Amino acid sequence: MTPEQQEIEFIKCARDFKYFASNYIKIRSTDSGEIPFKLYPYQERVLEEFESNRFNIIRKFRQGGLTTLAVLWCLWICMFREHKQILVISKTDAEAIKAGKIAKRALEVLEQTHPWLVPRLAEDSKHTLTFVDTKSEIEFGSKNRARGQTLNYVIIDEAAFIADMEEVWADMYPTVSTGGNVIVVSTVKGMGNWYQKMYHAAEQGKNGFNVINLNYNEHPKYQNAKWVSETKANMGERRFAQEIEGIFLGSGDTYLPMRTLNEIEQSSQEKPVIKKLYKEYDSEKETFEDAENSIDPAEIRGGEGALWIWELPKEGRDYIIGVDAAEGIGSEGDYSSCQVIDMKTLEQVAEFYSNTIHVEDFAMVLSTVGNYYNTALMVVDNFGCGAALLNRIESDINYEYLYHQYSKTHQKPGFNISSKTRPLILENLQNHAMNGTVKIRSRRLVNELNTFVVAGNKRRAEAQNGSHDDLVMALALALFINDQFNKSNVYLDDKTHLSNPKVNKKLNQIKKEIEELSFGIILDKNEDLEELADLIPGVQFPYKRQQDSLLREFGF
Repeated sequence: MTPEQQEIEFIKCARDFKYFASNYIKIRSTDSGEIPFKLYPYQERVLEEFESNRFNIIRKFRQGGLTTLAVLWCLWICMFREHKQILVISKTDAEAIKAGKIAKRALEVLEQTHPWLVPRLAEDSKHTLTFVDTKSEIEFGSKNRARGQTLNYVIIDEAAFIADMEEVWADMYPTVSTGGNVIVVSTVKGMGNWYQKMYHAAEQGKNGFNVINLNYNEHPKYQNAKWVSETKANMGERRFAQEIEGIFLGSGDTYLPMRTLNEIEQSSQEKPVIKKLYKEYDSEKETFEDAENSIDPAEIRGGEGALWIWELPKEGRDYIIGVDAAEGIGSEGDYSSCQVIDMKTLEQVAEFYSNTIHVEDFAMVLSTVGNYYNTALMVVDNFGCGAALLNRIESDINYEYLYHQYSKTHQKPGFNISSKTRPLILENLQNHAMNGTVKIRSRRLVNELNTFVVAGNKRRAEAQNGSHDDLVMALALALFINDQFNKSNVYLDDKTHLSNPKVNKKLNQIKKEIEELSFGIILDKNEDLEELADLIPGVQFPYKRQQDSLLREFGF
């Protein structure tokens, strides 16, 4: 190659990392030896994200070549860009040195094949490469090397496995806050670590990180059932779920099977949030009437709001809202949650989640959401804060379609989740999830499901320590009551499952009154509901008719 040709090639390499990598860099392959570093499509996508965003956080699968990509990209920057200071840190010093060997090996091969392209080095040690001509430097080390430096790029490799990463990040952030770039690369390692918290916060638009999700089936070598089967058998389902499928799992045995959690994880990404409301829980900042005319996907990506909406209400469609209330005391307490479910399709259409909202305000939010979704049937867990919430909703706000439990002597608003009913509603949720009949859209809910485990000597299903299950319980409640509603719905034409002739007679009488008056279920006395409940053991008829208070006022 003539000097003129070398100069042309040098300019091409300086302009385009992909050109440089595929033509001049070789990497070691376990099955093919040294091969040109030709990027897979998913690696090209990652590279574009690197160049478009200052802060990136990657959820990767094992053996995806992401550490190699990040290190060689940093090498390219130091070779062709002036005055760049780059730090690559890993979980141990030995792991960081191993990452550095990727760059050193690339330079060694380059020395043998294209010596005219090899940069002059002022320092070439196991921790540092300093470039003479560009005055750039790349350093490889453990977490302590970040303190006190001014950095242009920081690569945090396997961040989920770095101990005390919260403190490391607190020390590191000032070094990049004024213009530096950060790339966090990691496989998944459970819940509660810095990487998991930053990843999920990024998904919700609560920090400056751009999320890059990689699926193992994007790798050409992993796109076959045999590889999946053998790898899963060798690693075990749990490790495969975490390290290959990238599922954030709790520390115990998950209540839902790994396969189900993975399916939910995938399906939750199919439909984006179209609107986020109640930022700082101020409904006046953005009303429901605004939502239909102001849907902006670009706004959502970085938006905030306790209420997430995936689908606006459809005319003539019935919805059910499961509610789990909390004190609203902040980070030390549980979350006030609600799940809005389409009663026909069992699709999650909206969700509220907040640990700072007080009961009085939560009641107003629920009333607004319920009325917006065609006066949805609202089911509230009446234990603890739920009792105060129900009193507010029923007595002060007079919400029209509130679920009641009936007995022979009295009726009570809400549903009592007790030691007897809790296993029933959770088993019902499990069945729906495993059969794929419920359509889950929320990442917040997925996170809770991944840490909803069977723990303790009593094998009780609950959130693992440090996690929450408020969204899970709200969903379980909505699904359970929806199923009960379908079982006991008097509008059903097919009554063949009811063998008692007295029941059939009563249902026919009710149906006749409905057809004549068109007001819903018209009954003069609560005893009629009690009689039905006695005649059909295990089935409740706890539904207040719509416009009940108005009908009673006129003598119906």
